Amino acid sequence: MSWICSKIDQSKATPNPDTLFLFLARAMKNRYFIVPVLALICLILGAIEFYGFPVGGVEFSPDSFTQRQFQYWRSPFSRIIRSKRFLTTIVSECDSLVALNLIPKSDSTKQRWDLVSESLQTSDVLSSDFDARFLTQYLDYSTDQWNRNNVEKAEILWPEIALLVREGLYLQLPTLFHFATNSPEELSNEEFEEQLNKQLAAAWFQAANVTVARARSADDSLSVAKPGTATDAKRFLNKAIEFDPSYKDAMLLEMPSPKSSSP
Repeated sequence: MSWICSKIDQSKATPNPDTLFLFLARAMKNRYFIVPVLALICLILGAIEFYGFPVGGVEFSPDSFTQRQFQYWRSPFSRIIRSKRFLTTIVSECDSLVALNLIPKSDSTKQRWDLVSESLQTSDVLSSDFDARFLTQYLDYSTDQWNRNNVEKAEILWPEIALLVREGLYLQLPTLFHFATNSPEELSNEEFEEQLNKQLAAAWFQAANVTVARARSADDSLSVAKPGTATDAKRFLNKAIEFDPSYKDAMLLEMPSPKSSSP
Protein backbone atom coordinates (compact mmCIF):
# COMPACT_ATOMS: atom_id res chain seq x y z
CA MET A 1 0.00 0.00 0.00
CA SER A 2 2.82 2.41 0.85
CA TRP A 3 4.42 1.58 -2.47
CA ILE A 4 1.21 2.57 -4.32
CA CYS A 5 0.97 5.90 -2.45
CA SER A 6 4.57 6.61 -3.23
CA LYS A 7 3.88 5.92 -6.91
CA ILE A 8 0.92 8.29 -6.93
CA ASP A 9 2.84 11.05 -5.17
CA GLN A 10 5.71 10.79 -7.65
CA SER A 11 3.33 11.03 -10.62
CA LYS A 12 1.85 14.28 -9.24
CA ALA A 13 5.20 15.80 -8.42
CA THR A 14 6.67 18.42 -10.80
CA PRO A 15 10.36 18.54 -11.64
CA ASN A 16 12.50 21.05 -9.78
CA PRO A 17 13.32 24.23 -11.77
CA ASP A 18 16.82 24.65 -13.07
CA THR A 19 19.17 26.02 -10.43
CA LEU A 20 20.47 28.88 -12.63
CA PHE A 21 16.96 29.87 -13.67
CA LEU A 22 15.86 29.92 -10.05
CA PHE A 23 18.83 32.08 -9.15
CA LEU A 24 18.07 34.58 -11.94
CA ALA A 25 14.39 34.67 -11.02
CA ARG A 26 15.23 35.53 -7.43
CA ALA A 27 17.90 38.00 -8.44
CA MET A 28 15.54 39.86 -10.76
CA LYS A 29 13.29 40.55 -7.80
CA ASN A 30 16.18 42.42 -6.28
CA ARG A 31 16.33 45.96 -7.68
CA TYR A 32 20.09 46.08 -7.20
CA PHE A 33 20.47 43.41 -9.88
CA ILE A 34 19.33 45.83 -12.61
CA VAL A 35 22.32 48.16 -12.17
CA PRO A 36 25.08 45.62 -12.98
CA VAL A 37 23.04 44.23 -15.91
CA LEU A 38 22.62 47.69 -17.43
CA ALA A 39 26.31 48.37 -16.84
CA LEU A 40 27.23 45.15 -18.63
CA ILE A 41 25.00 46.01 -21.60
CA CYS A 42 26.49 49.51 -21.84
CA LEU A 43 29.99 48.04 -21.65
CA ILE A 44 29.30 45.65 -24.52
CA LEU A 45 27.68 48.35 -26.69
CA GLY A 46 30.51 50.74 -25.90
CA ALA A 47 33.12 48.16 -26.92
CA ILE A 48 31.29 47.53 -30.21
CA GLU A 49 31.08 51.27 -30.86
CA PHE A 50 34.75 51.83 -30.00
CA TYR A 51 36.24 48.91 -31.94
CA GLY A 52 33.67 48.93 -34.73
CA PHE A 53 31.91 46.23 -36.69
CA PRO A 54 33.34 44.44 -39.76
CA VAL A 55 31.91 45.69 -43.05
CA GLY A 56 32.62 44.06 -46.40
CA GLY A 57 31.43 44.45 -49.95
CA VAL A 58 32.24 44.75 -53.64
CA GLU A 59 33.01 47.80 -55.79
CA PHE A 60 33.13 48.27 -59.55
CA SER A 61 35.18 50.81 -61.49
CA PRO A 62 33.48 52.14 -64.65
CA ASP A 63 36.83 53.52 -65.76
CA SER A 64 38.74 50.22 -65.90
CA PHE A 65 35.81 47.76 -65.75
CA THR A 66 37.44 45.97 -62.83
CA GLN A 67 36.00 44.81 -59.51
CA ARG A 68 37.45 44.61 -56.04
CA GLN A 69 36.40 43.41 -52.60
CA PHE A 70 36.79 45.71 -49.61
CA GLN A 71 36.64 45.26 -45.86
CA TYR A 72 36.97 47.67 -42.96
CA TRP A 73 35.70 48.24 -39.41
CA ARG A 74 33.00 50.83 -38.78
CA SER A 75 31.17 51.94 -35.64
CA PRO A 76 27.53 50.87 -35.96
CA PHE A 77 26.05 53.94 -34.22
CA SER A 78 28.26 56.93 -35.09
CA ARG A 79 29.37 55.23 -38.38
CA ILE A 80 32.96 56.35 -37.75
CA ILE A 81 35.54 54.38 -39.74
CA ARG A 82 37.77 52.48 -37.30
CA SER A 83 40.30 50.91 -39.69
CA LYS A 84 41.80 51.29 -43.11
CA ARG A 85 40.16 49.60 -46.11
CA PHE A 86 41.56 46.21 -47.05
CA LEU A 87 41.24 45.68 -50.82
CA THR A 88 41.37 42.51 -52.90
CA THR A 89 41.04 42.45 -56.70
CA ILE A 90 38.33 40.19 -58.11
CA VAL A 91 39.25 38.26 -61.24
CA SER A 92 36.47 38.76 -63.79
CA GLU A 93 35.00 35.81 -65.68
CA CYS A 94 34.57 38.09 -68.69
CA ASP A 95 38.21 38.07 -69.85
CA SER A 96 37.23 39.04 -73.39
CA LEU A 97 36.77 42.67 -72.35
CA VAL A 98 40.54 42.94 -72.04
CA ALA A 99 41.56 40.27 -74.56
CA LEU A 100 39.49 41.82 -77.37
CA ASN A 101 40.09 45.41 -76.24
CA LEU A 102 36.36 46.09 -76.07
CA ILE A 103 36.40 48.87 -73.47
CA PRO A 104 37.64 52.30 -74.60
CA LYS A 105 40.00 54.18 -72.36
CA SER A 106 38.38 56.49 -69.83
CA ASP A 107 39.00 60.23 -69.88
CA SER A 108 38.71 60.41 -66.11
CA THR A 109 41.86 61.51 -64.30
CA LYS A 110 40.80 59.80 -61.05
CA GLN A 111 39.48 56.25 -61.02
CA ARG A 112 35.91 56.04 -59.76
CA TRP A 113 34.52 53.14 -57.73
CA ASP A 114 30.79 52.42 -57.53
CA LEU A 115 29.20 50.18 -54.91
CA VAL A 116 27.91 46.76 -55.95
CA SER A 117 27.15 45.39 -52.49
CA GLU A 118 27.86 46.03 -48.82
CA SER A 119 27.31 43.68 -45.90
CA LEU A 120 26.15 46.12 -43.23
CA GLN A 121 22.74 47.24 -44.47
CA THR A 122 19.85 48.56 -42.40
CA SER A 123 17.27 48.01 -45.14
CA ASP A 124 16.35 45.19 -47.50
CA VAL A 125 15.80 47.75 -50.28
CA LEU A 126 19.04 48.72 -51.99
CA SER A 127 19.40 52.39 -52.92
CA SER A 128 20.69 53.73 -56.21
CA ASP A 129 24.18 53.61 -54.66
CA PHE A 130 24.21 49.91 -55.60
CA ASP A 131 23.11 50.25 -59.25
CA ALA A 132 26.44 48.85 -60.46
CA ARG A 133 25.08 45.37 -59.70
CA PHE A 134 22.99 45.67 -62.89
CA LEU A 135 26.24 45.41 -64.85
CA THR A 136 28.41 43.10 -62.76
CA GLN A 137 25.85 40.30 -62.90
CA TYR A 138 26.46 40.13 -66.66
CA LEU A 139 30.25 39.97 -66.43
CA ASP A 140 30.22 36.19 -66.37
CA TYR A 141 31.13 33.20 -68.53
CA SER A 142 28.03 33.41 -70.75
CA THR A 143 28.71 37.05 -71.69
CA ASP A 144 32.36 36.20 -72.27
CA GLN A 145 31.36 33.45 -74.70
CA TRP A 146 28.98 35.77 -76.54
CA ASN A 147 31.76 38.33 -76.96
CA ARG A 148 34.14 35.74 -78.41
CA ASN A 149 31.51 34.28 -80.73
CA ASN A 150 30.35 37.72 -81.93
CA VAL A 151 33.50 39.81 -81.92
CA GLU A 152 32.35 42.43 -84.43
CA LYS A 153 28.99 42.89 -82.73
CA ALA A 154 30.72 43.06 -79.35
CA GLU A 155 32.94 45.84 -80.72
CA ILE A 156 29.77 47.77 -81.54
CA LEU A 157 28.02 47.07 -78.24
CA TRP A 158 30.63 47.55 -75.52
CA PRO A 159 31.77 51.13 -76.26
CA GLU A 160 28.13 52.17 -75.90
CA ILE A 161 27.82 50.16 -72.68
CA ALA A 162 30.94 51.88 -71.34
CA LEU A 163 29.51 55.31 -72.13
CA LEU A 164 26.28 54.57 -70.25
CA VAL A 165 28.18 53.10 -67.31
CA ARG A 166 30.47 56.12 -66.99
CA GLU A 167 27.36 58.29 -66.80
CA GLY A 168 26.12 56.06 -63.97
CA LEU A 169 23.17 54.77 -66.04
CA TYR A 170 23.36 51.15 -64.93
CA LEU A 171 19.58 50.74 -64.89
CA GLN A 172 19.45 50.85 -68.70
CA LEU A 173 21.85 47.93 -69.20
CA PRO A 174 19.68 44.79 -68.67
CA THR A 175 17.49 45.64 -71.68
CA LEU A 176 20.54 46.18 -73.89
CA PHE A 177 22.21 42.94 -72.79
CA HIS A 178 18.98 41.02 -73.33
CA PHE A 179 18.67 42.45 -76.84
CA ALA A 180 22.29 41.72 -77.76
CA THR A 181 22.57 38.19 -76.43
CA ASN A 182 19.17 37.19 -77.85
CA SER A 183 19.60 38.76 -81.29
CA PRO A 184 19.51 36.20 -84.14
CA GLU A 185 22.91 34.94 -85.25
CA GLU A 186 22.04 35.55 -88.91
CA LEU A 187 21.61 39.26 -88.18
CA SER A 188 24.29 41.20 -90.06
CA ASN A 189 26.52 43.66 -88.24
CA GLU A 190 24.76 46.56 -89.99
CA GLU A 191 21.33 45.28 -88.98
CA PHE A 192 22.55 44.65 -85.44
CA GLU A 193 23.88 48.20 -85.15
CA GLU A 194 20.68 49.67 -86.59
CA GLN A 195 18.50 47.83 -84.09
CA LEU A 196 20.94 48.55 -81.26
CA ASN A 197 20.72 52.27 -82.00
CA LYS A 198 16.97 52.18 -81.45
CA GLN A 199 17.53 50.41 -78.15
CA LEU A 200 20.17 52.96 -77.18
CA ALA A 201 17.89 55.87 -78.08
CA ALA A 202 15.17 54.46 -75.82
CA ALA A 203 17.73 53.88 -73.05
CA TRP A 204 19.06 57.45 -73.14
CA PHE A 205 15.55 58.91 -73.26
CA GLN A 206 14.48 56.80 -70.29
CA ALA A 207 17.63 57.86 -68.44
CA ALA A 208 16.69 61.51 -69.02
CA ASN A 209 13.24 60.94 -67.55
CA VAL A 210 14.64 58.95 -64.61
CA THR A 211 16.99 61.84 -63.88
CA VAL A 212 14.06 64.24 -63.81
CA ALA A 213 11.94 61.85 -61.71
CA ARG A 214 14.69 61.50 -59.12
CA ALA A 215 14.95 65.27 -58.88
CA ARG A 216 11.18 65.58 -58.42
CA SER A 217 11.17 63.00 -55.62
CA ALA A 218 14.22 64.43 -53.86
CA ASP A 219 13.90 64.97 -50.12
CA ASP A 220 13.00 68.53 -49.12
CA SER A 221 16.05 68.69 -46.88
CA LEU A 222 18.27 68.21 -49.93
CA SER A 223 16.66 71.00 -51.94
CA VAL A 224 14.53 69.98 -54.89
CA ALA A 225 17.01 69.59 -57.68
CA LYS A 226 20.70 68.83 -57.32
CA PRO A 227 23.13 71.05 -59.28
CA GLY A 228 23.60 69.81 -62.83
CA THR A 229 20.49 67.61 -62.87
CA ALA A 230 18.75 69.65 -65.58
CA THR A 231 21.96 69.70 -67.60
CA ASP A 232 22.32 65.93 -67.31
CA ALA A 233 18.74 65.31 -68.41
CA LYS A 234 19.19 67.57 -71.45
CA ARG A 235 22.44 65.84 -72.38
CA PHE A 236 20.80 62.41 -72.13
CA LEU A 237 17.94 63.61 -74.34
CA ASN A 238 20.43 64.83 -76.94
CA LYS A 239 22.06 61.38 -76.95
CA ALA A 240 18.66 59.81 -77.59
CA ILE A 241 18.11 62.19 -80.52
CA GLU A 242 21.58 61.32 -81.85
CA PHE A 243 20.62 57.64 -82.10
CA ASP A 244 17.03 58.26 -83.21
CA PRO A 245 16.03 61.71 -84.57
CA SER A 246 12.37 60.96 -83.89
CA TYR A 247 13.03 61.79 -80.22
CA LYS A 248 13.22 65.47 -81.18
CA ASP A 249 9.48 65.64 -80.68
CA ALA A 250 9.57 63.71 -77.38
CA MET A 251 8.81 65.58 -74.19
CA LEU A 252 10.63 65.07 -70.90
CA LEU A 253 8.99 65.29 -67.52
CA GLU A 254 8.93 68.85 -66.20
CA MET A 255 12.03 69.70 -64.21
CA PRO A 256 11.42 70.98 -60.65
CA SER A 257 12.32 74.57 -59.95
CA PRO A 258 15.10 75.20 -57.44
CA LYS A 259 13.89 76.47 -54.08
CA SER A 260 14.12 80.20 -53.70
CA SER A 261 16.14 81.33 -50.74
CA SER A 262 14.33 83.54 -48.24
CA PRO A 263 15.81 87.00 -47.61
